[in-house]
Amino acid sequence: MNLRMLRWKHVWVTAALLIAAVIQQRNTAEAQPEPLLPPPEPVTLQFTGPEQGYPPYVVDMTSVNPEEWTDIPGGLTEDWAERIRVFVLQDPDVLATL
Repeated sequence: MNLRMLRWKHVWVTAALLIAAVIQQRNTAEAQPEPLLPPPEPVTLQFTGPEQGYPPYVVDMTSVNPEEWTDIPGGLTEDWAERIRVFVLQDPDVLATL
């Protein structure tokens, strides 16, 4: 089989595969079933105002389990922040930028 005939076979096989893919896509698009239930209505949340304190909470919320705050090990603390401020303010480039 010569190279020219092999190229034409390649072109015909590629075209046939593309046509089959288009037909398959059309058939699956037409066969999509209708949804059984209508989509739910979007929920709008109302939050407490500043008179109830911070942080604001959702009005009429139920099943709330408050979590206690725990510091993350290695996280930024006030002590570390102050040490970083002192160190950074000694850098002449930082002072020139400020």
